[in-house]
Amino acid sequence: MKKRLSLALGILGLYCLFLVVMLPIGFVLNMVNLPHNIQLSGVKGTIWQSHFDTVIVDNIRIDNVDASLSVLSLLSFHPSVDVTFGDPMLSGIDGHATVSGTSTLQIQNTEINIPANLIAQFVPTPIELTAHKYIELKLETFELGEPICGALVGQIDWRKAAVTVYGQKVDLLDLRADLHCNNGEIKLAVKQPNGLGLSLTATLGKNMNMYGQGYIQPSATTPKAIMDVLPLVSRPDGQGRYPLRF
Repeated sequence: MKKRLSLALGILGLYCLFLVVMLPIGFVLNMVNLPHNIQLSGVKGTIWQSHFDTVIVDNIRIDNVDASLSVLSLLSFHPSVDVTFGDPMLSGIDGHATVSGTSTLQIQNTEINIPANLIAQFVPTPIELTAHKYIELKLETFELGEPICGALVGQIDWRKAAVTVYGQKVDLLDLRADLHCNNGEIKLAVKQPNGLGLSLTATLGKNMNMYGQGYIQPSATTPKAIMDVLPLVSRPDGQGRYPLRF
């Protein structure tokens, strides 16, 4: 009798495990109230291996999103999901990240390529401009906090940076910046020296408000195209620096 009961319980356990493994991700999402700013389409797969044709967050579109839930991370009670998205051969956002945590969301081992002009649309600038090329975002670690972050170590690379201002394309050379968290806000500091002579710190704070200040210090090696545009952006101070503020 005990053997039959054990066998029955074993079969029932395997059946339940099979149901969990094969549980469609679409079924799970139908039971969740997603925020109004998030839209999902083309949902396929299971909770272990899922695919989304398109994910839209605050009108920002991300295509070909694949997510893989680590079984080992569940055994350690620290669920972890590896996410890849986009296509480096096509325009748009692409990259990969590892998302984990239970009570606190953490993002690690992240590399994302973002069209520079997409980011420029969210940065208040004194003049209209079009940004070119891609900005590469690398996050060693990010921990969600109030109002935005609890911890952050990252870097931004804008290689062969360029903008078009008043119909004139201006090459900004390579620009890099460090990212860290300060009192719950994301802080960006442009690395120096750089070919533009740019010193800039920016903050992304509560309600996703961004503000920053700095200056451009022209030198003998500053490209002529930049010197032509600077008077349209700012006026030099007593030290010959062109202040920037937004």
